[in-house]
Amino acid sequence: MDLVRLTRRIALTAMSWIGPIGSAPQPGTATLSRTSGRRASRAPRVSASNAIAIGADASADGRGMLLGQPHLPWGDALRFYQLHLTIPGKLDVMGATLPGLPVVGIGFTKEFAWTHTTDTSAHFTAYALQLDPSDPTHYLVDGQPRALVRRTLAVPVKNADGSTGTRTRTLFSTEYGPLVAVPGLLEWTPTTVYALRDANMDNDRVVTQWYEMNKARSLAELKEANLRVAGNPWNNTIAADRAGNTLLMNVSPIANLPDDALAGCLLPQYAPLAPEGLHVLDGSRSACAWRDEAGAPQPGTVPANRLPVLERRDFVQNANDSAWLSNPAAPLTGFPALVSRDGVPQGARTRQVLAELPERLRQHRLTLDDLRDLALNDKVYLAPLLLPDLRAWCASGPAQAEVTAGCAALSAWSGDAGFDANLGLPYFAGIMTAELPENTWGVPFDPRDPVHTPRGLNWRDDAVAAALAKALASTVQRYDAAGVPRSAKLGDFQVSRRGGAAIPIHGGLGELGILNAIDVDPNGQGGQFEVSGGTSYLQVVGFDDAGPRALALLTYSQSADPSSPHHSDQTRRFSKREWIALPFTAAEIAADPQLRKEVIVEK
Repeated sequence: MDLVRLTRRIALTAMSWIGPIGSAPQPGTATLSRTSGRRASRAPRVSASNAIAIGADASADGRGMLLGQPHLPWGDALRFYQLHLTIPGKLDVMGATLPGLPVVGIGFTKEFAWTHTTDTSAHFTAYALQLDPSDPTHYLVDGQPRALVRRTLAVPVKNADGSTGTRTRTLFSTEYGPLVAVPGLLEWTPTTVYALRDANMDNDRVVTQWYEMNKARSLAELKEANLRVAGNPWNNTIAADRAGNTLLMNVSPIANLPDDALAGCLLPQYAPLAPEGLHVLDGSRSACAWRDEAGAPQPGTVPANRLPVLERRDFVQNANDSAWLSNPAAPLTGFPALVSRDGVPQGARTRQVLAELPERLRQHRLTLDDLRDLALNDKVYLAPLLLPDLRAWCASGPAQAEVTAGCAALSAWSGDAGFDANLGLPYFAGIMTAELPENTWGVPFDPRDPVHTPRGLNWRDDAVAAALAKALASTVQRYDAAGVPRSAKLGDFQVSRRGGAAIPIHGGLGELGILNAIDVDPNGQGGQFEVSGGTSYLQVVGFDDAGPRALALLTYSQSADPSSPHHSDQTRRFSKREWIALPFTAAEIAADPQLRKEVIVEK
């Protein structure tokens, strides 16, 4: 039962909405929120990652190679740990997984290596429901009332005086799923409430999916297992094998609603949020319900044989954009919008990969050293595209004191996210993550050139210039308030506190096109910002005649126990970019000087 609960916690997209579900009030009692004039910009983020699989036509040795670089919270209970599982005659697989799971989530066997990235597909949709005017405990579908399902939960709590008590909460659900309320996003009125349908509510195949992948004896079997089970909750799968084949699969439980139905059901006021992953549909019409289809892994989802799959001998990649440009030489197009959108702007990390891979291949075939460098070279893709215009804007003479200080840092910034980067890096990040006018880009997005557009800044526009000044000034003020000296370098103020020491951490926001994505707690203090997430388990894997050749790092280290020698050892190595060669074969394990054996006997 504990494993069932754990896998549901991992799988449910709705877990990102647990607060809005729990805070949903009694239907009919809600009024317009005071924030109704504002609207949140996007759906909750689950996670992110980079993945590159190199095939025989692009590798120096003619075999496959893989980079896996998931970006996840560093302090969350759901943190990776490394493991090697062997069941003689059944499986031999190494990599990383989440606590409590009896399978390897990201890893490799002697034949292939795989990783995952969070996809952009719609695993959930929200529904706007019209309450029955005569009874707010009912909602209308096709004009007919349907009862809300009421459930009261009682939870033991500890009171302020140390005594124990009970807190109750009444929750309501519908045929679509639980009611949710989000100020500024999904705001209730006396006549309208919102429900959330999550495909993973009915996905009980998570452990089965990874067990079948762990058992697979070839890349072909890995592909077949994903198509057959379709239990991966919200990830792409990217893989390479020793024969030089690569594979990308955007296969998971995805809402099944054709584009014509989606267009008619999407509420116009929420249409701008659809590209960000939030689709709010008209729940008053049964025509807007997800479609059941033969061959689907569960009701209301798309059959796996209609989802994006790409096999190549050069490369495939994903950095949390749609499947469209997994390889620009073979674009994946024509899928329903809820599955994969094409012709849309790409994230800066995707653009970094798609710009740098061809550039390297023009010079030489790729090796594991190329993948290691791509993962941790701390290049900022957007810097050369935008810094010249930012510096030109600075030279135009914005007068505010904080802006002048920020411009000085931007002018001196090296344009990367290494330890010697000055405050120009976080100032640049503050600008690029601020709310900027739609006409901010000097050259807008062109679907015919998705890697190189948009670019440049329309800084001569008064509204753009004002937004740049506001964003830069507020970022300078935030770092001043945190006590960061204006002369500080990244290695001074971006740290992970482990074992009583502040370990400097390189990298920066993935939104800037930094593959080594690093997030920090927004509330810095004492002149430092604590790392809160980003690059977590890193692996680059190749193959030779003896088997896999894997280099890895677990950025926050293996142990969560501060007294353990393994609480900070890999964090220090990550800081120094010192990868660890993983022993895989029995001979390699026996030869490891750090080998320790513990025999567990069942009584």
